[in-house]
Amino acid sequence: MKLSFKTLSFMFLISLMIQVCPLYSKAEGEASAQTKDIQIIDNPYEFGKHYVRNKADEYKKIKVSNENIKERLLKGEPVYFVEKQVETKRTIKSEWITNALKKRFKVKKIDIRNAIVTGDLDFHIKNNLVNIDEGVMGADEIKKKQKYGGPGRGIEKVFLISSSIIMKNCQLLGNLKAGHDKSLKAFVIFKKPVVFSNSAVKEADFSYASFNGEANFWKTSFNGRAEFRFTEFNRRANFGFTSFNGEANFWNSASFKGEAYFYKASFKEQTSFLCANFKGIAGFEFASFNGKAGFEPASVNGKSNFRFTEFKKVADFWSASFNGEANFYKTSFNGRADFGSAAFEDIAMFREAKYKEEVLFSGANFTMSIDLIRTEYPKMRVSWSQLNR
Repeated sequence: MKLSFKTLSFMFLISLMIQVCPLYSKAEGEASAQTKDIQIIDNPYEFGKHYVRNKADEYKKIKVSNENIKERLLKGEPVYFVEKQVETKRTIKSEWITNALKKRFKVKKIDIRNAIVTGDLDFHIKNNLVNIDEGVMGADEIKKKQKYGGPGRGIEKVFLISSSIIMKNCQLLGNLKAGHDKSLKAFVIFKKPVVFSNSAVKEADFSYASFNGEANFWKTSFNGRAEFRFTEFNRRANFGFTSFNGEANFWNSASFKGEAYFYKASFKEQTSFLCANFKGIAGFEFASFNGKAGFEPASVNGKSNFRFTEFKKVADFWSASFNGEANFYKTSFNGRADFGSAAFEDIAMFREAKYKEEVLFSGANFTMSIDLIRTEYPKMRVSWSQLNR
């Protein structure tokens, strides 16, 4: 069958279009990604050292592309998205952040606000692996843990995060991963402050991590399990107004060397501070525990503040050590409260505390006074023979 010249020409044209169209679409998509239609704040420190939210309309806003955002992160420049724009224009990939954290870029600070972050934010950055014997602050504590059981045995390296990390009013669609890496026998050390405030994340694992600067999770929502086993907080740990919507584990000798604030924190599931060590203040004022709360046998060297705290199920303080004032003023215990064998080295304040089930003080040691004025309880057993006045 003979084909006319017109027919052959038409067939060639169709074939050419099939090959060209995908390339055109790809180029068009890449060009679209580079379009400068994303609004951010040009200089969020314009009115001082910090962004002032009630002056939001006074800041200069500029339009940038995704490439511009990646460049700003690599330069350590702030990325504050304008809130009043569609979510797609506030979305960044987690790898943009972890890439900027690589030690070769020497970024001093990651400062992000109002972002939606896709993917897991993984701090196991192989580029940042250093030998544990290189004098890294916090490494000595990890070495001590090797004497005990658990993942500390055989540790060889640490993932050193040298940049400060500040992420406020962000939504993390993935998980925070900073736990023990068994295959590489390495843990994460945050050299500078870490801030995830007024944000939301799925699960978080900071097991064995060391925070050498402040750890600030103020008003953050952990919507899955939050693991802080064997974690070292070498400065203040701020979990004020934080929501733990899954299990929260600070057990296995989690150490708080600075103040630990859990003011108005909400624990929806089982919570464990098993063997936790508080060197300073342990502040749990107005906190609420919906599941079992385990503080056995935790130790607090500073003041313990559980004023107005609500325990809806079991509150276990068996064999806990309170070396400073222990304040349980107007605390509500709706399940069994166990203070058996606990040691109170300073004033123990239980004034106007309320118990709905059994409270156990058998074997507890009170070195100073215990205030039980207007305390409401249905059953109580106290080993008064061990009370020292």
